[in-house]
Amino acid sequence: MAVLDTSAQALIDLGEVVLNKLQGEIFDLVLAHRRRGIADMTGAEIRDAWEVVHAPARLEKGTVSGRVRELITMGRLVRSPNKRECRGVKGDNAKVSGARPVSIAPEFIGEGK
Repeated sequence: MAVLDTSAQALIDLGEVVLNKLQGEIFDLVLAHRRRGIADMTGAEIRDAWEVVHAPARLEKGTVSGRVRELITMGRLVRSPNKRECRGVKGDNAKVSGARPVSIAPEFIGEGK
């Protein structure tokens, strides 16, 4: 049983590493867009931009939403109180309207690679 428990914990730890990596990738992506003059991004815009960089990999909407919520909880991103249409998104995301975008928290604007 000890080996099974250890293997299960290793898989859980690996999952946390992947999620933490994805959090960082999403934060860096939103920060890079901010530096190019894009003040905020919706979840659909984040997903599309991530998929361009990591093609052919895909992200589920819920995965993006979960990581964005975690970054908001951590104080790294802030959600706009105002809704807006998504900009230049493709596929299913093109139908998204009235989304509340996120932006980099002011204290993190100078951070990043």
